[in-house]
Amino acid sequence: GAKLRFVPNGIEPGFWREGRPEATRERLGIASEDLVASFVGTVGMAHGLSTLLSAAEILAARGLQLKILVVGDGAERANIEAEMHRRGLENVRFTGLVPREEARDILCASDIAMVLLRRSDVFETVIPSKMLEAFAAGCPVVLGVKGEAKRILEEAGAGIAVEPEDAEGLAAALGQLANEPERRKEMGLAGRVFVEREYNRERWATKYLGMIEEAAQ
Repeated sequence: GAKLRFVPNGIEPGFWREGRPEATRERLGIASEDLVASFVGTVGMAHGLSTLLSAAEILAARGLQLKILVVGDGAERANIEAEMHRRGLENVRFTGLVPREEARDILCASDIAMVLLRRSDVFETVIPSKMLEAFAAGCPVVLGVKGEAKRILEEAGAGIAVEPEDAEGLAAALGQLANEPERRKEMGLAGRVFVEREYNRERWATKYLGMIEEAAQ
């Protein structure tokens, strides 16, 4: 019978090693001592970004100095931005759509990456490419996705998983990582090692060729 095999896209480690964190922070007007948590990706219905705004509000109320960047565009961006202004949040900033290299540079310049999806069974089998990209950038991940993605994050030891659409949980995880620079460093390194070992594009290409050859016999 036909076998279904899953080959993830993989990551090119070389591309991620060329990130320019210092220059990027300077360009964005972010001081070297500032802490930055970034969401990079589509700003769409699936991502539940009003949860992120609620978490930002909780963090601001607790006096935690964490700058939040939302990098990307999508159907929900105007709504989310309007909601941000309505709530008077000064710790959130939208960059809009940026080229792939710049998105990489922002991830490499961030202290924490957030990978968020709404609560849905559909997403339990999804491995967000953004999580693997954050790993490659050496950035610890706060993951609001259950199922397979959470299993991989925990196997990699590269971040903290929270319940999807849980603003309190998200704020707590961001607060934890903000206060623990050593832990951030360890997790960032663990993610990079994991993705270069498990999701290296060359390795997957070789594996894929092996599968094709096997299937052809």
